[in-house]
This record gives sequence, C-alpha cells and structure tokens, in this order.
Amino acid sequence: MTDRFDAEGPEADTLPADLFVQVADAVAHGVYCIDVDGNATYLNPAAEALLGYSRRDLLGAPMHAAIHHTRPNGQTHPKDRCAIHLALRDGATRRTKSDIFWRADGTSFPVEYVSTPLRQGPAVVGAVVSFQDISDRHRAVGAQVRAVQERLAKAEAAAADARRLYAEAQEGIRSRDEFLSIATHELRTPVTALRGFAQLALRRLRRGAFDAERGRLVLEEIDGQSTHLTSLLDQLLDVSRLDVGSLVINREPMDLVAAVAAAVRVVQTNAEARVLVMHAPEALPAVLDATRIEQVLVSLVDNAVRFSPDGGVIDVDVSSPLPNTGQIIVRDHGPGLPAEQRDHLFDRFSQAQSGEHYWGLGLGLYLGRQITELHGGALTVEAAPGGGTRFTLLVPLQIEMNAAGSTVTAPGRVSSATTSATTPVLNAATT
Repeated sequence: MTDRFDAEGPEADTLPADLFVQVADAVAHGVYCIDVDGNATYLNPAAEALLGYSRRDLLGAPMHAAIHHTRPNGQTHPKDRCAIHLALRDGATRRTKSDIFWRADGTSFPVEYVSTPLRQGPAVVGAVVSFQDISDRHRAVGAQVRAVQERLAKAEAAAADARRLYAEAQEGIRSRDEFLSIATHELRTPVTALRGFAQLALRRLRRGAFDAERGRLVLEEIDGQSTHLTSLLDQLLDVSRLDVGSLVINREPMDLVAAVAAAVRVVQTNAEARVLVMHAPEALPAVLDATRIEQVLVSLVDNAVRFSPDGGVIDVDVSSPLPNTGQIIVRDHGPGLPAEQRDHLFDRFSQAQSGEHYWGLGLGLYLGRQITELHGGALTVEAAPGGGTRFTLLVPLQIEMNAAGSTVTAPGRVSSATTSATTPVLNAATT
C-alpha cells in the first residue's frame, strides 16, 4: 500500500551533508540514498544490518535489483512501478506500509518505508529511503488472525455440536412420542382386561351367580394380566436402572441348563401350537445371576414363538463349545427377518413386526443384550440356514481373576470384580 504526499517545507538538500550523515547513522531505522538512476549513494549502519550487505557492497549498485526485485507474491517487481522510483520521476513523497525487501542471503522480510525525493533547486537528483523491519508487527497480526480463526473454528464446532444436539433432541422427541404411543397401548391392554374381569366378577357376585369354576377362570385371567402388566413395568424400571448405572448383577452358583429349562416352561404355557425342543447336557454349572439370565432366555424364546407359524418348531440348544463358555442357541423356523430389521433388533424401543402387530414395548431384546454384556457375554442374531432366525447367547461360566485382581469375564473383556447383596428386581414372567 503506497500513500502519496505533496512535497512541503524546505528541500532535502538544505540539510548539510555531514549533519544528515550524523543523523542518519544514529537512527534505528534503515536509511539509504539513491541517485536519479536508482544507484546507492549512502547506507546507514542500520540498513547494512537489516539488509545483510556492507556499504561497500551496495555503493554504486542499483538498489532495486539488489533488494526490491520481487513482490511478496513471488512475481517480478518492475522498476517503473516501484514507489521508490516513482518518487524520482514525479518528485512526490511516497509511504508504503507493507512490502518486502530482500537480504544478501536471498531471504526477504516485511518492511514499511518512505521514499523522499532529493532536490537541487527544482530538479530531483535522488531520493532518501527510510525503512523499518515490521516482522514483529506481522507476527502480532498473524497471531491475532490465528486467534480469530481459532475462535471461529471453536464457534463453528460449537454450532455443529448445537446442530447435532438439536437433531438428536428432535430424534429423541420423535422416539419418545412413538414409544409413549406404543407403551400407552401395551399398558392399557392388560389394565383394560383387569378391569373387565373384575367388573365381571362383581356383577356375578351381586347376582349370586359366582360359582367356583367361573371364579377360578376369572382369577386366572386376572393373574395372567397382572403378570403381563408387571413384566412391562419391570422392563421400564430396568431401562431406568441401566440409564443411571444401578442395574445390579448378583452372581451365584447355578445350573445354566436348569435356567434354560425354566425359561422354556414359562414360554411353553403361551406357545399354543408351537413345539419347543430343547437339546442340552444334564447340567452346566455356572456362576451367574440366574434371575437375569432367565429373563434374557425368556425374551429370546418368547420372540422365537411369536415369529413361528402354527405347528412351528423352536430349537433351544445348550452347550459349552469353548472352555469357561456357555452357549445357548434359540432358533425358529419362521419366515425370518429382513437384514434391516435384524440390524436394529437390539436397539431400545425397536420392534420387529409379526403380521400386522408390533409386540410389546420393544425393550426385551435391548435389555437382553445389556444384561448379557453386564455378565461379560455376547448376544447376537443372524439368519438361520434354511430359513428362520437364530439368536446366540454366550456367557462366561465362571469368574476368573487375573494377576491384577480384576475379573476376567470373557476373552478380551475385563471388568472390576464386584459383588452385591442388593436383591435384583424380578421380572414377573420368570417367577
């Protein structure tokens, strides 16, 4: 940037030469003089230090070719467009606030300079150039620019986080509304049935027509609906406990085969025309939370029943294919599930569709995987060969301690050893 000033005041040649040299040699800024052709006639010590040239090197040499030949952008700087030489041509003082000069070693540095013409009478016979290194100023400006860029980057990141959080909140609201709709329907069903059977029993009692057999049937229905309602509420409570990290796993010696058999019996009562076939050794000792493992198994077997046609077979296989590993495979022979449904089966509130109905709250398989992982195991699903769906549950049979005193619950998975006397919440479907 170059500013032009009209010459005012006394001419430069009114200052005695020896006094000019004394003054110029004393100043901290670089000062040099050129004749009308641009050749150096004087350099002060500061100019020598800044440019890396000795006075002997430059006296009589063309200063533009030596120190001002290339622009900051790397392009050649024509002499006839140089502000210093324009001052020689038109006699006007010019100030350039940002440019570069080149040192003797080939490096450049940013400068601000003033080019003042020298006169003898009306004729311009040369110019005095006063310049200073503004590297510190550039560094300060650069630091300010970087600080602004960093603030902008942080602001952009914060804005991106805000957009992400907003999108997640919107998705959370959508999921919540969808879940509330499903939960309201699912919870209303047993409540409506309970009220209906209770009202039926009251009407018969008032009429004196409440015989023992009818009473038994009504009470069985009330008991069944109460159990179902309790199961739904237990699932909601378990999700809440998972969210705050208070779902307790109480390990104790148990028989994994017995737990699987109990889960099969629970589901068998509602399996209707389905056939449940269990393949297992006589026993498989383990140290697990029997109640929680049975909860997972009931969810898996119940899911297989729902997706099996009338007369369909559900295979439940129990084995120990690896040391310290219990494996339970639950396989149905139904139509199977599309891959996109299998990918989300273990998501919270995810529901696989059976016919025209969505079953339950969409929490059974989600809780099943969470409980399995709290045991240090794994729960997976895949399409079964020949059709249907196959769930595989892997759990460690024993708690193993490593040298550091931590519990090794599965290959490659280490967790702190924990025991608790807290009684876990019982799912009514498993009692």
